[in-house]
Amino acid sequence: MSVTCINHVDFYADGGSMPSCYLSAKRKARNEHTCDECGKIIMAGEMYLFESGRWDGSFLKFKTCENCQSLRASFFGVGFTYGCLWDDLPEHIYENGGNIGEIHITCLTPVAQAKVCDAIQKYWEGYPKIL
Repeated sequence: MSVTCINHVDFYADGGSMPSCYLSAKRKARNEHTCDECGKIIMAGEMYLFESGRWDGSFLKFKTCENCQSLRASFFGVGFTYGCLWDDLPEHIYENGGNIGEIHITCLTPVAQAKVCDAIQKYWEGYPKIL
């Protein structure tokens, strides 16, 4: 577990603010939780990432399943907004012209790989065809 007082980070919550203090810990669930990114039920015994911090005077906490953790690490690093990873993915694909490097895909969990590949396929299906 790590607790950090932060001067600058690029992850946001509650309207785009940055945390003044932040705690991050990998935990093994003792009971069911819900992933704050995808809504998946994190079952007892599964690992998840617990993060909490102080944003604009409010203390907030977030639980992230391993699938969403892999997406965040591979595609967004520290540049993300809590609860928006899957919503931001199509924009990320669009900004890269639908060309997502293999390294980003291979670092994902199998569930996240399937969801990302589906999003890439949807991008290319909607791409205007040049005749």
